[in-house]
Amino acid sequence: MNNWLLSYPRSGSHLLRYFIELMTQRPTLGCRGNPQDTPICKRRGIKLLKDVSKQNPIAQKAHWVSEMSLSPQDGLIMIIRYPIDALISEKLVKREHNDPREVHKFDDLLISEIRKEILRYNENLNLYESFLGKKCIVKYEDLVSNNSYLDALVVVADFFEIDKKTVDRIATNYHAYWCDSLEGPIRACQSSSKNSKHEFSRSKELKARDPATHDQLMRLSESLLKHSIIKALYPSTLDY
Repeated sequence: MNNWLLSYPRSGSHLLRYFIELMTQRPTLGCRGNPQDTPICKRRGIKLLKDVSKQNPIAQKAHWVSEMSLSPQDGLIMIIRYPIDALISEKLVKREHNDPREVHKFDDLLISEIRKEILRYNENLNLYESFLGKKCIVKYEDLVSNNSYLDALVVVADFFEIDKKTVDRIATNYHAYWCDSLEGPIRACQSSSKNSKHEFSRSKELKARDPATHDQLMRLSESLLKHSIIKALYPSTLDY
C-alpha cells in the first residue's frame, strides 16, 4: 500500500511526519519536486529518530491534489488545521515577514491570492470526502495541545496498526519528541484562552489585534467554513 499525507501548508505536516516515522520506523517523503523536503529522520539537528530505516518510505506528503496520484488501494491521511489559522499563517504572516508594512493591507492581489488558497483547501477536503479507500483525519490542534495529543497519536497508530505499548511509550515522552522535531524548544503559542490555556490560534490573535482584517478574512472564507468536514471538526468557529 502507498500512503499519502495530504495537508494544506502550515498545518503541522512536519510534526505529523516526525511521529509517523517514530511509530513505524520508516521514513516519509516530502512534496514531489522539492529536494529540500527530505525525510525528517535525515534532517540536521534531529536526535531521537535513531532507529528509522533510511529505506522503504511509508508515506508521501502532498500539499495539493495536483501533486498526488492516488489510487483506491492507497491509504490517505489528511491533517487539518482550522482554515482561518492556516490561511493567516500561509498568506498574512508570510506577507508580514516580507514587508511588515503590508500585513493588514487587503489589496486586490491579496484577496485574489486568498481566494485561490481557499479553492485549493476545498479541493483537498473534497478529495478526502470522495475517497473510498483507507483514510483518517488528524487535527493540528490535537498535535499541539497539552491535553489531546494522545488523540492524534491514537489515530495515527490505528491507521498504521501500531501497538498500544508503543503509543504509550511515545505519549510519555511526547514533549521531548516535539522539541526534537523542531530541533529546539517548542515555539511560543499565539494566544491564551480565558482560562490561561495556551493555544496556537492565529485567528484569535488577529481578531484581538485587527478585528477588521479578521472579519474580512472570515467573509472571504465563508464557503470553506461551511464545508461538511470543517463543520464537523470545528462546530463553532467562535471557539477558534
